[in-house]
Formats: sequence, C-alpha cells, structure tokens
Amino acid sequence: MMSNDVPNWFKTQYNDKVRQKFQAKGFMMKSTVTSETKIEGSKAIFRIMGKSQAHKKKRGQAARKNNSQKKTVEAHLETWEFFDTCETYDVSRMGPGEKENLTTSGAMALGRGVDHAIFDAGDKLSSTNAGTGAGVKPLLDADGRPGMIGGNNKDFVLDLLLMMNTALQNADVPWDGNVYCPLPSLIWNQCLAYKQFNNADWTGDQLSFLRNTVSKFWGGVHYFLAPDEYFTEVEEGHYDFNMWHKEAMGWSNNKDLQTIWDWENDFGHHSIRMEVEGAEAGLMEEGIVRCRVKIPTEITLQ
Repeated sequence: MMSNDVPNWFKTQYNDKVRQKFQAKGFMMKSTVTSETKIEGSKAIFRIMGKSQAHKKKRGQAARKNNSQKKTVEAHLETWEFFDTCETYDVSRMGPGEKENLTTSGAMALGRGVDHAIFDAGDKLSSTNAGTGAGVKPLLDADGRPGMIGGNNKDFVLDLLLMMNTALQNADVPWDGNVYCPLPSLIWNQCLAYKQFNNADWTGDQLSFLRNTVSKFWGGVHYFLAPDEYFTEVEEGHYDFNMWHKEAMGWSNNKDLQTIWDWENDFGHHSIRMEVEGAEAGLMEEGIVRCRVKIPTEITLQ
C-alpha cells in the first residue's frame, strides 16, 4: 500500500535548507537595510533619530533643548508566499541534486519577492527632481534632500556615481561604509570598463548580496551587480537606480520562513506552501539618491 506521508526527516531537512538558503542567498538586500525598532500587532515600527548638536554650557542659563527631529515610521506587515508540489514517489527517488534544486527554487523566489519590495520602496522614496541647490550644496532640492542625478537623455559615465556620492554627502549622510548601490548588468559592466572602478577592491564576504553576486567597494560605496528585473526600465528607454545609506531603508522580518506540507488526494501529490512575513519601509528621504540614464546599447572601454 502506498503511503501518502512524507517522512519527517525529509520535511525537517527541507525546511531547514529553505530557511538557510533564504537567509544566505535568496534575500540579497538583507545587509543594505536597517531592522525595525519593534513590532506592534500588524505594524513594524522604525524610530529614526535626526541630526543633533551639543552646545557649550553657560553658567546660570537653562540648557538648550536638543532639536534632533526624531520621527517614527510605521509599515504594515505583509506575507510573501511561494507554492509548489511534490509527487509522493519523488520523495524517495530524489537524488541530492534534485533535493537541492527543490529547496533553492522556493528560497530564491521568496527572496526575490522581498528584494522587489525593497527596491519599490526605494523608488517611492527617492526624488525624480533635479537638484536646485547652490554654492557648496548644489545637488540638493528645495527641501534639502538629494536631487536626481542624470536625466532621460543622459549617457552613463562614471562621473555620475561620484555625483551621487556628493548628493548624499551634501545631505550630511554619514560616510561610514554603509552606503550601497546595486547596478543593472549594462551599467555594472560599463563601470568595469573604467580602470578607476575596475581597480577598486572587491568587497569582503560578510554581506548578504555576496553569496550570489560580485561587488566593488569604491569611494566609500558598495556597488554590486543585481538582477536586471529589479530595475525600472521605462518606455523612454532609460534606467533608474538608487544609492542609499543603510539607515535610509528598512526591513522588518516578523517571522522566519515557514513551510507547510499538505496531501492533496484529488491530485495524488503533496503541496508545499512557503511563507515569510515582513514589511519594507522607506525611512529617510535625505539618505537616498536616484540616478537616471539612457539604457546603453554597447560597452565602451575607457
């Protein structure tokens, strides 16, 4: 008689591997965002401390209140899901490679879903208006946030990345090694055509995106190759990509990835549901800058 029960050892092994792969490889943006302060019910709470300054104490005078512009950002928790099936006989017949593929597909799919949400939050947060500042801070807009670099008809040149750096620095973003800039393949490879970028150090292996891509650390920014599907490509034929400080973007992971197995008698197979609950959030407008360039049609050596 055929049993429709999946062995417990297989479920445990499967569940553990999916969680490991989601954290290690699937969720590429994990290292580029900050965690929530706390979770209340269905909301993730992010508390942001603004810039402040100490003042010299003066005898006989009341202390000056610190006006650090504290604020709170709330994001609603949502669930990302991935659904797959597995035939009963396949459980016992699967080789090690097939088991790896089965766990990888779910973990990577959920990871891409979370990454897409973070990219979308960044696109909503970053400005599409050019900077209107003057003097030593020309790249800021009227509200003191970084204005967009480049434009619809602007060809990509390496100088634009340095202008993005400057826009964030104009906005007093800490230059502490926690600034990130994922790039689409055409822009990444054009960057490599510049010796200044190509000679930069490869990033160390402690960051989440380095499990499945390559990265360069140049001018205080971690640049890395990200899937083209993550980037906005519009009818006008241009790419938008963002550079941000870790504190400007948030992700709350409320529950670890879960897998739920069920037997579907009508179809004679097991269904596997994978879910992860969390919330993405744009936290600080002054900590992110957008660049817009024409989509390159060729790579030019510099």
